[in-house]
Amino acid sequence: MSNLKKLESFLYGSYQGLIFVLFLPLFFILMPFLWLDKFLRKYFLKKPRILWAPMPIISIHYNSKADRLFGYKSDTLVYKNYIITESSLFDYNLEKIFKNRIFYLFVPHLLVFFWAVLKYDIFHFFYNQGLFFPSGIAHFLELPILKLMGKKTIICAYGSDVRTEKITRNLGKYHFYFDYSHEEILKEIGPDLKIEKRVNHVLKYATVSISAYDMIEYTPGSKNDVFYWSVDTKEWKPVYETNNKKIVILHATNQKKYKGTRFLIEAIKRLKKEGYQIEYIFIEKTTNKEARELYKKADIIAEQFLGGSHGYFAIEAMALGKPVLSYLAKKEYLPSWAECPIVNTSLDNLYDNLVMLIKDKNLRQELGKKGREYVEKVYSLEKVGQRFDAIYKSIW
Repeated sequence: MSNLKKLESFLYGSYQGLIFVLFLPLFFILMPFLWLDKFLRKYFLKKPRILWAPMPIISIHYNSKADRLFGYKSDTLVYKNYIITESSLFDYNLEKIFKNRIFYLFVPHLLVFFWAVLKYDIFHFFYNQGLFFPSGIAHFLELPILKLMGKKTIICAYGSDVRTEKITRNLGKYHFYFDYSHEEILKEIGPDLKIEKRVNHVLKYATVSISAYDMIEYTPGSKNDVFYWSVDTKEWKPVYETNNKKIVILHATNQKKYKGTRFLIEAIKRLKKEGYQIEYIFIEKTTNKEARELYKKADIIAEQFLGGSHGYFAIEAMALGKPVLSYLAKKEYLPSWAECPIVNTSLDNLYDNLVMLIKDKNLRQELGKKGREYVEKVYSLEKVGQRFDAIYKSIW
């Protein structure tokens, strides 16, 4: 982040905090009405209304769909959009509004907050983002204020919102920061103290703090058995047979150093020199819809070889019936009730595992079918929705 961006972030965060403090009396005026609304909804056995916000990642779109399967009013809201995610996926996409500097200044996140507390009962956020700008006093007052208003908050980790450099580098030989310098982490992620402060704040004030995969290392006391990255298995239909003339190995990332991309490229070059008939497809900054069509063409999905925990890409690949290579450091990161068919692959065995799958078509198809079954058992809308339904019932 440039110094100008940092200054802008600080100034806007301070401005937003000032506005928030000035409006605090209004929050207290609203509280009895919100508690009455909650009482009446519970008395008449109405289900809570749910909002997923504000990180523009595709999983919140699917998680909201999972809620709806169980009869909940569930929506998504984002302030911006990533290149890879279609804006139409979200119910409320405020990117165009918040790009207007005048509107951004005079109609801040506070109005969105007021609108949301009147409309929803349960809020799904991430450890570094709520409805307020992720800096300044407003951000840290948000969870306590929602709690006073009788609202429930469920905070899910997604990765860099909880990972600290110190813990990450102590996880073992390979980890997500293996290929990063200390200076790069400070620039891209931020200092450990800032992340720790944020995580501790969430663990203190959130109704439910959820984590999964390697992220459980950073969130002591969190609930770790939800596995909340859902996928619509009706949209992601398996393609077991490709009939490619060459074996297509596909890799996708917007953070090459994070997943060990350069090491995969070295292995691909070696394989080609040795005469293996392979084709390498690399996907970057491509929309989810376009990427899915490319995934279908793959014979082998190479996800990551450093982090010790698979990502959402691996789930999508398995939903399509593709064999997946990814480094899995601990069995504790995976569901205990299902056997994960991912081929456990670090830098130590990347080349060997690629050769194994290139040579054995039957193994590729067997792993692909097991992967599809695994996704249906763990990550389908029905299964993820069922787990969240249990949480909603326990806190509402």
